[in-house]
Amino acid sequence: GAAAVVEMAGGSAAQCCDAAAVMFQNAMGLVCDLVQATVEIPCHTRNASFASQAFICADLVLGGYHNPVGIDGTVEAVCATGRMMPCELRCTSLGGMAVTEEALAMKKRR
Repeated sequence: GAAAVVEMAGGSAAQCCDAAAVMFQNAMGLVCDLVQATVEIPCHTRNASFASQAFICADLVLGGYHNPVGIDGTVEAVCATGRMMPCELRCTSLGGMAVTEEALAMKKRR
C-alpha cells in the first residue's frame, strides 16, 4: 500500500521500495491471533490502521527519508521473525486475542 501511494504521487521505484520496507518494518513481529479463526477480529481494524500508516510511510519517503534497511533485507528479516514466533501466535487462533475470555465467550460464527 505504501509503495502504491508513492507511485501515485510520482515517486521513483527506489522510493516505492523504501516506503514498502518502512511499512513492513512497522508490522514485523505482529501476532496473528484470529478470533474464531476468521479474519474479522482483529484483522479488519488492523488493516484499517495499516492503510493510514501506508500514507504516513509514503509521506516520510517522499519527504526525503531514505530507509537504511532496504526492502530485500526487510523481507528476509520479516520472514525470519515469523519463523521464530511460537505457533500459537501464527494464524492458529491458539494465542493472543483469540484466547481472551471475551473471544472464547462469543457466539460461534461458523
